[in-house]
Amino acid sequence: PHADSSFDTVCFDPPYIPVNKGSFTAFSGKGFGLPHHERLAAYCEDLRQAGHVVVVSNSWMPAARKLYKRKGWKLHTVKAARNINRDGAGRGKVKELLVVGKPPRRRG
Repeated sequence: PHADSSFDTVCFDPPYIPVNKGSFTAFSGKGFGLPHHERLAAYCEDLRQAGHVVVVSNSWMPAARKLYKRKGWKLHTVKAARNINRDGAGRGKVKELLVVGKPPRRRG
């Protein structure tokens, strides 16, 4: 997104912060750990400050909620269906995080 294209909506669906040690996170050989999530959150804040609406999804983990628990961001709980799991008992709806950041109001 460009800073001059205000009111664009930007969505991010990164690899989620793991719910437990058995959570699948190997989307790439390099991984996507907490430092990557912190950089993404900072980038999302820059986009929000530049006038964009930003939407981010993640697991409902304290570390994920902490990244966006600040002024200008709203945290929402959504139930997402999980039909794939090595353990049949692990299938079904799980709690996920959906974060929406709206740009600050401009005076003038």
